[in-house]
Amino acid sequence: GKLSFSDPTVSVGDQISVTMKIVADAALGSSDVMLQYDADALEFVSGTNSNGGAGSVRVIGSAEAADQKTFSFTLKFNALKAGTSSITVKSQEVYDADSKAVTLNHIGSSSVKINAADTSSRDASLASLTISPGTLKPA
Repeated sequence: GKLSFSDPTVSVGDQISVTMKIVADAALGSSDVMLQYDADALEFVSGTNSNGGAGSVRVIGSAEAADQKTFSFTLKFNALKAGTSSITVKSQEVYDADSKAVTLNHIGSSSVKINAADTSSRDASLASLTISPGTLKPA
């Protein structure tokens, strides 16, 4: 099986959607995945069959059809600060329709790029420089 994520790009202040998919060769039965993320950069808002906050999210899946080979989850976060952040798998349990553990050959992570807010100036040049009266110590 394979667990993969989308890698979105957003701006500070925007809401971001990350897609997590579990794909297997056999019919899936259930899954329980714990994710972790940087709570300084991202704020968990909501998600398909998920709950959490403060740096971790639990995502639970169960088959809706007898021959279902893919679970897809959409997770929503608020982008808090500029930079690159990631959402990683802390632990996972995936089972097939016969309740046997599914071996995941690939466990990915999401790389979230957060750009500065559109209102931020791209001009970082110095506009002015002034001195204030005072005494320097040491001289």
